[in-house]
Amino acid sequence: MAVEITSREELAAWLEDKPREWAQVIALRAALRVLPVAINRDNWAFSHTDKRNTLALFRALSLCFGYDEDTRTWISLPSARDSISIDRRSIARGVVKAVNLSAVRALEATMATSPRVSSAQSVWHGSVVAEHFDGENLKAWKQHWSDFAMLDSGLEVAQVKAEPVWQERPDWLERNWTNASRWLSRPEDGFEIWREWYYGRLEGLPHAFARFDAAADDAFYRWIVEQDDEWWSREPAEVNADIKEFVDSLRTPKPDDKPRVDFFVSYASPDEAAAREVAAVLDQIGKSYIVQYRDFPQANFVNAMNDAMDRADRLIPLYSSSYVASDHCNAEWNYYYHRDPSSVERRIVGFKLDRGDLKPLMQTVNHRDLTRYPSAEREEAIREWIEWEPPTATRKSVADSVERLLSPQIAPSDDGKLDTRPNPLIDVPVRESALDKAVRELLLVLDIIFASQHNLPGSMQRALERYDEEVRTHGAKSAWGGLNRLVNIVTGGLSTMSSAEFADGQRETLEELVGAHNHCMSALPSLDLEKRALSQVPVQDADQEAVRDITQKLRAMHEPLREAGHTTKALDTLIDDVIEEGRDVAHAASAPDADTREQGSKRRYLMYVGGIGFAVINALGAMATIADSPAAVQAMLSARELVEAFFKALSL
Repeated sequence: MAVEITSREELAAWLEDKPREWAQVIALRAALRVLPVAINRDNWAFSHTDKRNTLALFRALSLCFGYDEDTRTWISLPSARDSISIDRRSIARGVVKAVNLSAVRALEATMATSPRVSSAQSVWHGSVVAEHFDGENLKAWKQHWSDFAMLDSGLEVAQVKAEPVWQERPDWLERNWTNASRWLSRPEDGFEIWREWYYGRLEGLPHAFARFDAAADDAFYRWIVEQDDEWWSREPAEVNADIKEFVDSLRTPKPDDKPRVDFFVSYASPDEAAAREVAAVLDQIGKSYIVQYRDFPQANFVNAMNDAMDRADRLIPLYSSSYVASDHCNAEWNYYYHRDPSSVERRIVGFKLDRGDLKPLMQTVNHRDLTRYPSAEREEAIREWIEWEPPTATRKSVADSVERLLSPQIAPSDDGKLDTRPNPLIDVPVRESALDKAVRELLLVLDIIFASQHNLPGSMQRALERYDEEVRTHGAKSAWGGLNRLVNIVTGGLSTMSSAEFADGQRETLEELVGAHNHCMSALPSLDLEKRALSQVPVQDADQEAVRDITQKLRAMHEPLREAGHTTKALDTLIDDVIEEGRDVAHAASAPDADTREQGSKRRYLMYVGGIGFAVINALGAMATIADSPAAVQAMLSARELVEAFFKALSL
């Protein structure tokens, strides 16, 4: 029977006669649940203390997690408790305080010689969920009910502690853990070892680290507690290096009979036929791989999955509705994504099998849509995508690509002005009837969005309004590539805003818009190899001045043309919108953690502005009637400066 506790008073009454170990594990799992919010650097106002704070939290939580009954070995716990101090200047100081408080109270409950119910109580509903944590309504609180129920049913504390900390992961967790894992992955800070430890708690893995056994677990946790405050007060990179060295010394050697392989083919059970199709291609091109239908013993699925992730360099996920709904498939995908969140190493080589919607994070990684290919062409499409290597980027190749992919295009109008028009390469459907149907569905979603009041950031609001105007005016003949840019702005907001910032049902409706837009895009040419090549061109570290500079040059190019009457209203509106977007991108680039953020929005912005610059240069050069006018000459100079700034941002 479920234990439904909805207030601090109810929790106090329920815990009154319970063992103190219950209070300890409840507080520990509370802290583990919300830890990604505290260590997500997007939530910090100042970055100079977050490394020490993060290390203090990992110290406290690992001490709590490894606690045993031999209290003589845990004499350092009081000093560990006192060492946890969080910078209160944090933007997310409430959430950080909640995680800190959870860790402290978990330690207090651990150390208590008699039940310390009040310590555990203070972590709960009032302190963590109600006061310091947006909590996504009841979803987060219901996760706590599952802990109460497991304990009440007689499950041992050690078993409860080892369970995955989330049975159903909310969107805010995925967003925060994605951002947090990126900066934890920076080699200069050494937090990769703690990323591995927390991933194990998130997934409910049986041991502290990969290739650990029970003896290694015990040795690790005892060693952690033996280190005093002076040892922990060193630079985090130094502390983490020592921890990693000790952890690696405890790992069991990899068996010689299990060599590394090139790929792990990840798929949901209903898609085995597609997995066999991909495996056949891998055999033909001489690639080694692990695949479930051949390599996973039925009785040891989880062990086999972990072994596959440990041995395979890259993942081939076969996306389908079943894949997106599968916990095992998501665990496999998340493991490879967090090893390479920027996709620089191309760890994920995905294929889409049906028209089901992908999770927002999955959409950020390039994949090939096999629904676009007839059966006779699928084998070659699979082989081409797997064997693809990024070409060497040159000024010419990048310039050709960004102008070729620009949507809408910039070209002379019939009356001799610079105007916009759909890109015939990417905006003309290959399946016209499918696009017409998808547009009708899209308009219904837009009706719902604009029938209610909005409370969205200016960038998202502008993007929605421009999107709605374009689709209602042009329908299936819209400049879909340009609309894709606007949807990326909406998707960016969905990935960074908490659900509490949306009106009721607003997030879900916006996600429906993204899905409906993607259905439209699936009826258009993909040019996926060209887009994939551009995604591999390195962009300099986030720098607001670089973004502002290229935005100012865009304005300088546009203004003389507009003042001279050489542009249409459509082009003026487009460039005004792009300039507004540049302000938002520059603001994001100025954040303290911008060096570790996902660079997608900056990359997309730079590529789009670069495409505009090349298009204007070529269009003006072809317009003999205005090419020699003062406005055109001035605009051409500014356009060339814009192009140089673009190449500089790409280090070309």
